[in-house]
Amino acid sequence: MVVLIGCAEAERMPAGKTLYDWLGGKSLIPAVVDQFVANVVADIKINGRFATTDIWKLKGHLVDQVCMATGGPGESAGYVQSAGAGKGRTPGSSRTNEEG
Repeated sequence: MVVLIGCAEAERMPAGKTLYDWLGGKSLIPAVVDQFVANVVADIKINGRFATTDIWKLKGHLVDQVCMATGGPGESAGYVQSAGAGKGRTPGSSRTNEEG
């Protein structure tokens, strides 16, 4: 069996640009991760596995992983700081599912 994954008409990245750059870098990757995590939380088939997970920390790690995997930096502290801005959170603070 052969499984092909991808887009038949995928855009080509300009020479010299990484996938990280093409995806919008650190300014847009957190939005993708936020939507992914929202989808996971809304999925009753799997959300129970994340009931005790520190969601802010998870998002930071996921942003890190996507950034590094696509050729960008891997530093989640900036994401956690900006995501928690105005909510009394700092990079070292935690957030639980109960907090919304």
